[in-house]
Amino acid sequence: MNICDKKCCNGCGACYSICPKNAISKEYSEDGFLYPVIDEEKCINCGLCKSVCPNNMHPEFGDLCGAYLYKNNDINVRKHSSSGGAFLEIAKKVIEQNGIVFGAEFDANNNIQHNGYTELRDVQKFCTSKYVQSDTRDSFKEAYDELNAGKLVLFSGTPCQISGLKSYLSKRKCNIEKLITVDFVCHGVGSPKFWKDCLDYYEKEYKSKITSVNFRGKPRPGKLQNLTITFQNGKRFVAPSTNLELFYYHFLKNYILRESCYDCQYSSKKRVSDITLADCFRAKEKHTNMLDGFGLSFLIGNSEKGCELIERIAAAGDLIAVDINDYIQPNMSEPTPKPKSYNDFWNNYENSGFYSALVTSGFKNKKNEIKNHLFKFAFMFRIDDFVKYLKK
Repeated sequence: MNICDKKCCNGCGACYSICPKNAISKEYSEDGFLYPVIDEEKCINCGLCKSVCPNNMHPEFGDLCGAYLYKNNDINVRKHSSSGGAFLEIAKKVIEQNGIVFGAEFDANNNIQHNGYTELRDVQKFCTSKYVQSDTRDSFKEAYDELNAGKLVLFSGTPCQISGLKSYLSKRKCNIEKLITVDFVCHGVGSPKFWKDCLDYYEKEYKSKITSVNFRGKPRPGKLQNLTITFQNGKRFVAPSTNLELFYYHFLKNYILRESCYDCQYSSKKRVSDITLADCFRAKEKHTNMLDGFGLSFLIGNSEKGCELIERIAAAGDLIAVDINDYIQPNMSEPTPKPKSYNDFWNNYENSGFYSALVTSGFKNKKNEIKNHLFKFAFMFRIDDFVKYLKK
């Protein structure tokens, strides 16, 4: 039995979570993404997996209630957040009411997985972006149990994960009055397999095990998307340029996204969550005073519940209401396009390996190597912004 067309499967985990006989497991495909696999001997053909799959139904979008810019007053919070530090304040309001917060974090091997925490110090692990698909594991079941016990639950994830969660809870007839969902404007999710090979690449280059990773390191004002890696031997890698760094290069050129991302039904101004988070790199002229180089958040309230919570974080920062149409991002209009050489890249990856695929994508060539050396030099001497200006 097919739950849905494999090209549409977003790996949310709703089918895995709903199965009454635990007949569904998750296995990695050739490109490193998790897909459901049914054990036909355990399966009782109840059809719950098909009926819960968000790809077999139309998304339930919320109603726009407001759009905002937000900058946390605590600069240390913003330095350790992806954007303006909104998520931590939202989570704090839930923790203060004895609630639980679910989100994506790095595990001990720097894979990405979902967990739930009731302490703010643990919730901080969710505050930086992870551009690799998270394994939701049993988090849907855990959220159900917490809601069933009357607890306030904040669940953050990609739009497709939020859609899967809500479908799962609906099938289980769960009261979601105390559920708050947070998604983000998503470019797509990166391959865990490619990410692991990138980590191996850096460990070989630095001759040491990796101890921590941050996709959104902020080494200095205006540098908001620098991959930062620390190693056991005390060395530290800070990517001088986003576009030339190994993982980001392939992520931003769209080679390593999940197949479903190229036909994403959630790439819309309409959203499935209560709150949508996004970056704001360029504010309208009347709000440019909010851009200090350490991050600014763009928030969308998609329900009354979401807007009420957003307005409650105003005391901890600058919260400004804006027109959503002034801040529309590409993935709020259409899905990320698939590169023409996508199939060539993955065929080469599978048949000839990681390093050979880097040639197919154009990452490994003399021109890029020269650019990389130039940007390392420019970054070291803090003239990289001037170099970018000259390029323009």
